[in-house]
Amino acid sequence: MKKYLALIFTILLVFLGACGNTTTKQNETNDESNGSNVSKKKKESVSVETENQIHKIFFNNSYSMKSVGVYAELRNTGDIPASVLDAEITLYDSDDNVIGVENASEGGGQLVSPYIIEPDASAYISLIVDYEDKYKDLDHVDIDYDADPADKTTFNKLDVDKVNVMNGEKYEDEDAPKDLPSSEMIDVTFKLKNSNDKDLDYMVGIGLYDKNDKFIGAMTDIDYIDVDYTVKSGASKSLEEKDFIPVKENEVDHAKVKAIGVESNGDEDF
Repeated sequence: MKKYLALIFTILLVFLGACGNTTTKQNETNDESNGSNVSKKKKESVSVETENQIHKIFFNNSYSMKSVGVYAELRNTGDIPASVLDAEITLYDSDDNVIGVENASEGGGQLVSPYIIEPDASAYISLIVDYEDKYKDLDHVDIDYDADPADKTTFNKLDVDKVNVMNGEKYEDEDAPKDLPSSEMIDVTFKLKNSNDKDLDYMVGIGLYDKNDKFIGAMTDIDYIDVDYTVKSGASKSLEEKDFIPVKENEVDHAKVKAIGVESNGDEDF
């Protein structure tokens, strides 16, 4: 009888041990699965950085007055599309005292364009504000913005082709101070192609670079009520963007145009 009891006890121990191993392996599997999910979430986090930025006090030939210009390139270093709807630009003197806070350009339009940035792509900031005496001590600027995940269903890709920097019109004001850089008209032409199955309204940002690929300025869209921003499905659209930028025209070697399209709402603003 004792032999039978011992045999039964041994079988129970083996069974319980097997169950324990199964539970441990299941827990290890769950842990590995959870770790994989955590890694995936980290990998897909939003990451946008200010890759280049410059600022200048200059004579604006467009308005025949002094202006302050801030230009920047934002880069999506993450793995998912990011949305940057706006930005706040803080201007400081050399002692880190705040001398101004700006979030809208005097010309209007989108401060950050395009405001949806695909992975490994760029958007641009172009801010021009009227000069005031408080800016005479301007030393540096900070650019702050929130980057959020962009809904992939809200935008589509537009192909950019035939980008050219043209000779802009010359404007020289006799009253322009000799100790300040003056703005010159920069003229960029390009073509957008819509390969999607729906009409799209375009948003573009343009970065300007010298022959060494150094960032020297930017241009962003201004919303004009008499401009047709729609690119028809399957069609191409030739465009020309002009703006007064505080660089010499012959310094601009090439331009980079970044564009996205949102579904067209007809005559409504996008």
